Amino acid sequence: MKYIIHPSALDDLEQASVFYEKQEVGLGAQVFDDLSHQLKIACDHAGSHRSVGKFYRFVTNGRFPYFCIYYTLESDGVHVRAVLDHRRNPRTIRSHLNDV
Repeated sequence: MKYIIHPSALDDLEQASVFYEKQEVGLGAQVFDDLSHQLKIACDHAGSHRSVGKFYRFVTNGRFPYFCIYYTLESDGVHVRAVLDHRRNPRTIRSHLNDV
């Protein structure tokens, strides 16, 4: 199935990468690579994940398992809307999802 990564999700990936790069040199690239791989897995199994409001949610299983990938299924494919650390305050997550 075709998947489209929206700018908001790319921004989320970039922010995660920058944060982890500050923690340890090279870790940011590892986060980006792992989450990119998890995006592909989520899209391959799109629609089989738990629904949260208007989004489907896929909790990653990779090296950084505290990230959730939020996507929607549409006629032209899977639209990845956000990639968020689910340890955040739930209000922050809801607010972010309302903006995408």
